[in-house]
Amino acid sequence: MNIKTFKVIFILIFLMLTINIYGCVSYLPPPELVKAESAFSNAQASKAKEYAPAELYEAEKSLEKAKESLKNKEKMSKIQFYSYLALRKAEIAKTVAEKRIAEESLKNAMKRKRKAVLGEKEAKIEKKDIEIEGLKERLGDLREDAALMKGALLNAAGKVIINPSSTNERLALLQDELAQKRVYAEIARLEGELRSGIKMEKEMEFRNLRKKILDLEEQIEYLKNKNDGIGTPDQRRSGGRARLTIKDGEKTLINNLVISGIVKDTEGNRCQGALVNLKGTYTGAVSTDSNGAYFFSVDEPVSQGILYISAKCGEKTGSIKIFTTSNSIKGDIIVN
Repeated sequence: MNIKTFKVIFILIFLMLTINIYGCVSYLPPPELVKAESAFSNAQASKAKEYAPAELYEAEKSLEKAKESLKNKEKMSKIQFYSYLALRKAEIAKTVAEKRIAEESLKNAMKRKRKAVLGEKEAKIEKKDIEIEGLKERLGDLREDAALMKGALLNAAGKVIINPSSTNERLALLQDELAQKRVYAEIARLEGELRSGIKMEKEMEFRNLRKKILDLEEQIEYLKNKNDGIGTPDQRRSGGRARLTIKDGEKTLINNLVISGIVKDTEGNRCQGALVNLKGTYTGAVSTDSNGAYFFSVDEPVSQGILYISAKCGEKTGSIKIFTTSNSIKGDIIVN
């Protein structure tokens, strides 16, 4: 074997090793698949299996497709596509589970609140019943004392009264009526206090849970909008990974946005002078007119998105959520 033959053999061996190494590296799991597997594991470790099983199943299906594509050595763009789908669906499953847990906590807290308020009402009513019985007994004792005193005075004067005069009867009736009115007035005052609402120590907890639910709904809406803009592997092949997400600059702008509505209570009464706040892609505050109507007019362009409108009428509050899809939106708010 001369030197030339040795060189040719060495070059062939080097080329074969290079081809094998390149083939192994080309089908190592891409970063997108690693991230998707991590997100799916985190979702499984949370309570998504219990509170968001359907969403978690969708994420698992996309992850299995990505692994199958890697196993079959299909195009890298297809593996990245399914990996990205699995990542986003796993995030949605985790967020949906957190939202449902918060809703369940809020529901349980409201039950505890109603139970506590009802118990306090019953305790006050029972206390008032005892006071009423005491007043009735005292009234009976006073009547007996008055009758004895009358008898003693008349006997001392040498007079015998068989039937009380009409004046004395009228006086006794008036006294009874006055005592009853006082009792009924006290009961009415107590019922008014109960109807006006009893402040609870955990009121801040309820507000925080409501805010958490609204934030989770906005996060879910954002993730779903990102999924809508993913595209197919062929559409992403020219642009690479940068086209897998929606850029903020590509959101639709709405000009001359007008938002209006009515603020009223659960009985349909309109609230005059109620404070109405607007938060989201645009913020502002107005008061309702004599008909309970509010009106927002935005001159500058506003991005499409979620807006939260809250109203306060005296001690009553209410809120709604809207999505800006046109330049004219109406939303009535019920306060309670």
